[in-house]
Amino acid sequence: MKTILSAKLSDQLTKIPENEAQKKQLENHVFWQNKIWVLKIIHKWISRHANMQHLEKSRESLNIYNNFHNTYAIPFCKDIIAMISKYKIQFMPSAAIYFSLKYIASGIQTKNTMGYMFPFLENIVYKCLIPCLELTPEDQEIWNQNPKEYIQRDKYDSEIEEDPRSITRTLLEELAQIQT
Repeated sequence: MKTILSAKLSDQLTKIPENEAQKKQLENHVFWQNKIWVLKIIHKWISRHANMQHLEKSRESLNIYNNFHNTYAIPFCKDIIAMISKYKIQFMPSAAIYFSLKYIASGIQTKNTMGYMFPFLENIVYKCLIPCLELTPEDQEIWNQNPKEYIQRDKYDSEIEEDPRSITRTLLEELAQIQT
């Protein structure tokens, strides 16, 4: 999984698409689909097996927790932070952004990954989270034509699975509660 996640993609696969058809083609490319698959799996791992609050108080659970944190959590963090820090300058499918941010949201709940991520949080907020919330030209057009429709659509979009805006809002709220 680490190999797939850290694999460098060609310029063709990271070039910002010029239209919706190109975007769909890139999102469905096997390399991006593999990265999304890995991101889903490691997000499930960190949310299930790396958060002590969700584990049973058994020796086996503690071993899984310790093994994940000592072996995998930080290397996955490095790759995810490297990917999302290029959010506005390179293409990244919405599902990849979503699961990357879900991993970070789960990771900030534990000392090990939070300790690693802390120096990068400002960069993550300004280079990924805030841009995820920016209005797109399409958003602006809908707002200008029918603000009520925009608000209803925005509410609906934030409830859609794998929507980066929904996890962005959640992650910003969680980061705001962290005391340094």
